[in-house]
Amino acid sequence: MGYEIYVPSNNAIKVWEQIHSFGRDFGLITYGTETMHLLRAEKGYILVGQDTDGSITPIDLGLNWMIGKTKSDFLGKRSLTRSDTIRTDRKQLVGILPSDKKERFTEDMLGLSKKIITKSEKKNISKSSKTLVAIKDIKYGEKFTKHNLGIMRAGSGINPCEYFNYLGKKSSKNIKIYTKIKKNYIGT
Repeated sequence: MGYEIYVPSNNAIKVWEQIHSFGRDFGLITYGTETMHLLRAEKGYILVGQDTDGSITPIDLGLNWMIGKTKSDFLGKRSLTRSDTIRTDRKQLVGILPSDKKERFTEDMLGLSKKIITKSEKKNISKSSKTLVAIKDIKYGEKFTKHNLGIMRAGSGINPCEYFNYLGKKSSKNIKIYTKIKKNYIGT
């Protein structure tokens, strides 16, 4: 929760100091807009118009789960099948997750020693976390490539930071499109 407070400029420092001293016992912390944007981007929360433009699709954002694949038609369906939007080398929006998962940069910026997960974050974590997924069907023994392995908002799984470690390795089973990749799916 955040607030914006407007006061005459000659009272700003006095009000700032009082709010800061009263809020200290309640864990009040201050942050700037850059920190707010980093927190938002780290979670994978998108600001349409700032993080996107007219060329971005829900697939680029890892929001495949929002597309009504069972509907015969919907607004924007044709756009998802155009040659420029089905290219496998399109840029993807991904959240950032350190490989050691011990410390996060945003917590450092806020002066916190560890991440405090809120109730709403617990509810949303499976939707906002990114993981490695098959972006097309992969056959047993087929090598993982940039054309069949992607990163999507699909919940817990293999950390996207490990993407390049899996390229060139072989699949140990047949994997259907949009399946989360698990470590036991990776051969040599």
